[in-house]
Amino acid sequence: MNTFLTQSIHQQKKYRGIWIGLLILLFFVVALLLRLHTLNVTFDRDSYDEGVYWQTLRSWTAGNPLYGKTFYSQPPVFMYAVYPFYLLGGQTIWGARLGVAIMSMVGLVGALCLGKALRGWLGAIIAALLLLIDPRYLSTSQVLQAEGVQVPLTLLAVGCAYLWWSKPTTRSGMIAAGVCTISLVAAILSKLFAVGALVPVFLLAVHQLWRSFHQPAPEKRAILISLLIAIICAILATIICLAPIFSSWSQFWNQAIGFHESAKSAPNVAPRLHMILQALNTPVSYIALVSTLIALWKRDWRILPLLAWFVVMVVILHSQKPLFPHHLVELIPILVALAIPGLQPLQEGLKELFQLQPFKEAIKKLRNFNGIASLLLALMILVSIVLNARTIRYYYKGIIADNNSPATQENRVIAQSLQSYIKPGELVITDAQFTLAMGNRSTPPYLVDTSSVRITTGDVTAQELITTASEPQVQGVMIAYSTERLDQVPQFDNWVHQHLHLVQKYSDGTQLWIK
Repeated sequence: MNTFLTQSIHQQKKYRGIWIGLLILLFFVVALLLRLHTLNVTFDRDSYDEGVYWQTLRSWTAGNPLYGKTFYSQPPVFMYAVYPFYLLGGQTIWGARLGVAIMSMVGLVGALCLGKALRGWLGAIIAALLLLIDPRYLSTSQVLQAEGVQVPLTLLAVGCAYLWWSKPTTRSGMIAAGVCTISLVAAILSKLFAVGALVPVFLLAVHQLWRSFHQPAPEKRAILISLLIAIICAILATIICLAPIFSSWSQFWNQAIGFHESAKSAPNVAPRLHMILQALNTPVSYIALVSTLIALWKRDWRILPLLAWFVVMVVILHSQKPLFPHHLVELIPILVALAIPGLQPLQEGLKELFQLQPFKEAIKKLRNFNGIASLLLALMILVSIVLNARTIRYYYKGIIADNNSPATQENRVIAQSLQSYIKPGELVITDAQFTLAMGNRSTPPYLVDTSSVRITTGDVTAQELITTASEPQVQGVMIAYSTERLDQVPQFDNWVHQHLHLVQKYSDGTQLWIK
């Protein structure tokens, strides 16, 4: 009898493992399909940044190194991550976006790790599901922006930190420790927002050290070894990521660090607190709130590092100048993480329902706090799936509408006409970088970014623009007066009118001047 029962339990675990594996595989397939849909639209999804990064990739491919000749305002890992896909994709915007889309799926791995560490396979599945259906995370995964690489790496780092914390002395725990610090270094060196994740990782490490003092010598030694592995991996990852730019260290520091410090002095009219509160008005935020309250009620103190991460990230975002809407995706992995610890009632409620007992008896057992809380969480998760699915559908409709809009059609006309006036290899100074790249033409390496922030902070001056425009390889200037970027430099605008010839004036106000 005992043998039969043991075999039955073993078979149940085997079948459960198969179903869980199939479900996770389905998540990844759906995630990939969602990201590939509308990935090849021919307009700047972010109104500006995609064009800058596309021109950065073009300049780098032409042999102009980052931070050397090519201006680049972020740490290098974002470019490292998308560059191979850009080359394999025929040096197109689709190939570059594909790199971001693939990297964004690393976030699903991070969600699975975090959920598994906090609430077993139920937590893993729900964490992955919440991330999968989040519209903001999905939209970020289709845009050529640093957040699309940095955010998933950050979530993977925190997920692995919790895996290590739960089993620090095992081989899997030591592997998780190494992956955690490698991911964290890569995230920080993709975009500096990731420094906020140092808080939960540091708190978990400190708590593990404190706990090790009460462990036997072998366990204490194993914990110290895992921490040493994490530190060594962090050092090696830092060296590997920064080695290609050691010769351009001062330029790297000025462009990736100093530029952002200077940007804080630029005029900032964005209502930052309002933007943050608006970003928190989402289904996953309310699930995270209820889960946090339940976890605190149940005294699950594992939620405290996540709460500290949330507070630090809000402070970082509020201090960011200028704060743009795409920055707010930084909150999504934290909210997904906060939604997991409070799943204990749902976890226990499902066990009651699926135990071998009459259904009515199981329902009676759930007429308590666990039952009410688990029902509330289950309903909130189902509602979030419906609401987010509807939002995603509207998002795709908006993308298709923008791709067919008169503005996009006009940009295609401009891109096509550029090829009649500018020969391959000749450069154009512009504040419409995406349109220029659509026409298979490039900007001067140092002027891949002519943003208002660079201009208002004096990082790009009128004299630099004039000097660059005078170089023989630069054959034209294309000014999109509707963007209010280059026309903020009247001295350069006057120089263009005096020294170049206007050959085209397009219906959207864009003007093309050539030598």
